[in-house]
Amino acid sequence: MGSLDNIALEIQNTKSEIGDLKKQKQAKEMQLADLKHALLVAMRDEEKVETSDFIFSKKMPKPSNQTAYKVSTKVSEDEQEEQLDWVRVNHPELLKEELKVDPKPIRQQLAKGTLHIASNGKVVDDNGELIPGVYGELKPIEADFKPVKESRKVAAK
Repeated sequence: MGSLDNIALEIQNTKSEIGDLKKQKQAKEMQLADLKHALLVAMRDEEKVETSDFIFSKKMPKPSNQTAYKVSTKVSEDEQEEQLDWVRVNHPELLKEELKVDPKPIRQQLAKGTLHIASNGKVVDDNGELIPGVYGELKPIEADFKPVKESRKVAAK
């Protein structure tokens, strides 16, 4: 069983390293944003500045161009219904009607046995009819582990 413990420790270490790298990436992204802001401040009102090593220029957004804007429509689930109701009433042109196949009920019906996965990976109904463009597969077996609690380690000795 020692090799299982070694593998589990290696997985834990790798996950920890990934977490550390993500934190480092976030810190570097913040540092980059701060440096870009410092560059703008240092350029003052100048649109172009040349030094012996670099040519600095500002990219001015064009307000008449839609690509000049960042827009976020993300809201919490609680606020989503309020947002949609308001937009439906006041600005329906802002709504995007999107009809698409929802994978959640497909997974539910696969689990119930009312839909099936053919040998080619296509999803079929009870009549054997293919659902166009829908593919599925049973997820592979995964091994997982949890550290043994200290109290159990002591009791086992």
